[in-house]
Amino acid sequence: MNTRERAPRTRRFGVFLASLALVVTGAMVAPQAAFADDSYVPPTLSGDCTVDATVTVDLGTLPPNAVKSTFEWSSVPQRNKYGDPPIRYGSSDLSFTIPASAGYRVLYPGITYWYDEGDGLLYADEVKTPSCVVQPAPGAVNTSPPVVNGTVRAGETLTATPGEWSETDGWSYSYEWTGGPDRPKRDTNKQNLTLDAGYIGSVLTLTVTAHKQGYISEPVSVTLPPVGIGAAPAPTDGPYARGSGQVGSPLQVDYGTWAPSNLTYTCGWYAGSTQLSSACSAYTPVPADLGKDIVLKVTGSRQGYAAGAAHSSAPVRVTAGPAATVTRAPAINGTTTVGQTVTLDQGDWNLPPNAKFSYQWLRDGSPVSGRTSGAYAVGTADAGKRLSVVVTVTAAGYTTATATTSPTAPIGKGPRPVATTAPKISGTTSVGNTLTATAGIWSKTGLTFKYTWLRNGVAIDGVTGSSLKLTSADFGTAISVRVTATSTAWETNTATSAATSKIAQGAAPKVLTVPKISGVAAVGKKLTVSTGSWSLPSLTYTYQWLSNGNPIPGATSSAYTLKSSQSGKVITVKVVATRAGYASGAAITAGTSPVK
Repeated sequence: MNTRERAPRTRRFGVFLASLALVVTGAMVAPQAAFADDSYVPPTLSGDCTVDATVTVDLGTLPPNAVKSTFEWSSVPQRNKYGDPPIRYGSSDLSFTIPASAGYRVLYPGITYWYDEGDGLLYADEVKTPSCVVQPAPGAVNTSPPVVNGTVRAGETLTATPGEWSETDGWSYSYEWTGGPDRPKRDTNKQNLTLDAGYIGSVLTLTVTAHKQGYISEPVSVTLPPVGIGAAPAPTDGPYARGSGQVGSPLQVDYGTWAPSNLTYTCGWYAGSTQLSSACSAYTPVPADLGKDIVLKVTGSRQGYAAGAAHSSAPVRVTAGPAATVTRAPAINGTTTVGQTVTLDQGDWNLPPNAKFSYQWLRDGSPVSGRTSGAYAVGTADAGKRLSVVVTVTAAGYTTATATTSPTAPIGKGPRPVATTAPKISGTTSVGNTLTATAGIWSKTGLTFKYTWLRNGVAIDGVTGSSLKLTSADFGTAISVRVTATSTAWETNTATSAATSKIAQGAAPKVLTVPKISGVAAVGKKLTVSTGSWSLPSLTYTYQWLSNGNPIPGATSSAYTLKSSQSGKVITVKVVATRAGYASGAAITAGTSPVK
């Protein structure tokens, strides 16, 4: 017969829900007969409706007009509030072993009858099928009680282990702590339990239950000793004194990490056995701490925990605080010439407490002894040199800072000195004598003098000393001297002495060795005369021959030939010595014997 199946007239799930009202936990429920025909026997279930047990369906007999029946084992949650779809197990065997996944579910064989209404089509109709509520199977059994690891005191964490059970594969465990400070409340499903101070004195019970879908186990419990007070708080890291350790720079409190947490702290800052501060706030090292080791001591406390000892940070060696820093450089102000006073502008600084300034003046980079004030009188030794100042800032407990000004331009010369007393000439003002000049008195010291001698106001070449020997060129002239004052420190200036009276002739030369006549005193013989020696050099000589004391006309050379007119007479010679600028000197030789 060629037939075609068509969709069922009703939805299987809806039919099944209608039958749930017939379910009684742990019992098999058969549907009422859907047909009046007494030949119809409805299906039934038999067997223990428990996980891992086997149930069997008896399909009964087909209703009138039904040509066949089909079914498949399925289950749905016992309370299907959310319309969860059924689980279909894909089995159409009459006997079915209930899997763990069906635990606490309604198990049923979904039966469908098929009808032939003579139109060549088969019509499906779902029927109310028997069902049962699956009960869990007995589960694992505890063979060794749970174990609690940890110290039963405040601040500790207890860790539960489930103990040993008869079965372990696929099983999980839940943990429940009871008997804590809030007794109506249970700490459930916590394998770890941290005890705070509120647990002190409590007697805790741990209950462990093994779980696996489709199975049920009896819980097992262990009771712990009363919870004791916590161990004294102690750091696991720290404490620390945070900071550079420099004078004036705060050291900050870092408690570090402690167990337990939420502590109240007391502190002390110490240098050796001396307490510097009892505050849990920053401590700022002072100059008196320089070179000392500063330690932070911290004690932690908390209600319900034993009293603890103080714990110390690593020592921090106190070093000098940072040096002052310049925000505007120091400078030298004033006119930089000899004789002036310059002053120091020390500039602007970021200063440590109680800072003091000191100064040292430098000349071409070398310290000038005794010059340590803010003002400097520029002296002759500074001429041509550059001045600068080292500014030093000191403060107890802090690093010393220095700053040096830029050097000045080379120190210029001071104003010209003035001769307060004019130069003066001393000595005899006649040819042959020496005049000596004094420079006079001047308004400045450290001067060098140069002399220029003047003849009637005109400089005498080649004479620069303080003395002048008068020569014939000076005869009849007035002599003066011009003094030039020079210095590395002062500008050059001159002063001129008063002029002398006109220079007189020098004294006549004096004969030292009288001239002498040489030769034979006889008519026709030639006589010669020497010049002798005189008190002055460079003399010019003239001669006059005398016969018995009377000049012989024309006889004016240094030689003379005797004539007959001189027979019997005594011959002498007058030698006159002359030199320009000097009076003439004369000398007469001794006489000859009478001329023969």
